Amino acid sequence: MKEKPELFLHEEVTLLALSDDEGRIETGSWYSQVVAGAVLAELMRRKHVRIQSVTEAKSTGSLFDRKPNWWSLILNR
Repeated sequence: MKEKPELFLHEEVTLLALSDDEGRIETGSWYSQVVAGAVLAELMRRKHVRIQSVTEAKSTGSLFDRKPNWWSLILNR
């Protein structure tokens, strides 16, 4: 028997947020904020992003200390 594929956290949140009667997300809910948190949590769970302390960021060289390549593209439009 085939094993069911694992859902991403944001997919599970979407299923929980759907109205049983109408099949859509309830208006006035905090859905977008919850999904954003779920996406971030999923990225952290899969070790694609991580949170650094200020001390750790200074010792490793924070991303904010370097000028990103895309930033110059935005400013030089």
